[in-house]
Amino acid sequence: RIDLALLHHKHGKLEEAITNYRAALQFDPKNFAARYNLGLIYLRQARNAEAAAELEAANTLSPGNAELLERLGDAYAFQAEHGKAAAAYGDAVKAQPGRAALFSKFGFSLASSGRTDEAIASLERSVQLAPTSADTYYLLGDLYSEKGRQDDSIQAYKNALQIDPTLKEVHYNLGTLYAERKQYEEALVELKAALDLDANYSAAWVNLAIVCDRLELDNEAIAAHEKVIALGHGKPQDYFRLGYLYAKAGQADPSIDNFARAIELEPDKYREILKEELKKVHSVLDVIRYKERFTRLLTP
Repeated sequence: RIDLALLHHKHGKLEEAITNYRAALQFDPKNFAARYNLGLIYLRQARNAEAAAELEAANTLSPGNAELLERLGDAYAFQAEHGKAAAAYGDAVKAQPGRAALFSKFGFSLASSGRTDEAIASLERSVQLAPTSADTYYLLGDLYSEKGRQDDSIQAYKNALQIDPTLKEVHYNLGTLYAERKQYEEALVELKAALDLDANYSAAWVNLAIVCDRLELDNEAIAAHEKVIALGHGKPQDYFRLGYLYAKAGQADPSIDNFARAIELEPDKYREILKEELKKVHSVLDVIRYKERFTRLLTP
């Protein structure tokens, strides 16, 4: 039965292999090969709970097998049982301490379990062994940022992008981190890179609008705020900022339209801000100051 199962397994006839592995287990419930190979097949078929059960049984028959423990960790990870996955990967690392990919999996599960410091240590070990995984550097960047290690986070994101420059989320995270550090020129480059990869990446448009505002790139800021709204993520502050920028550009009608929308959404807040702005002798609002449509907006 085992030989027949192995033959079917080798030729990709998985259901026939399952049938024969199960038949073998009826004769010999402690058959390691049947338990282990069933676990591998179930894992391949995304039957993760069944895979975990078979691999657990195989592990009791032959404890400490690094490959088995890694596959068991995979089965747990696919079910989001990150604590169990971390335990299995941790045992696998002890049995086979030279594999970068294994340390990476261990680090991902530790991070998902909220064990940030341990995750960082495992991921750092992974890139020491083989600095070739963009995803590992990506997660390291996130974890460093979480711990307030901004310089380390920036370097990790850069390392990820050297390996795979198509990771839009890494460009976004790096751009956002630069913006938080008021390095707006650098932020602009990274956020635009993210948008080059995905023109409808709404979070990147939101942050690009903020960065363009800070750099006083008014036309680009207008385009970014308009895109945020077009994507269905507009907030009152987007409309208000558009009203201000259009007024600054001397475009009265779109300015009033956007101020009206901001006031519709948060009337008290934005009426008060506009009234304070109008107290200035010279204001960007001068272009609409005496427009009837605008003055009506200021009255509840």
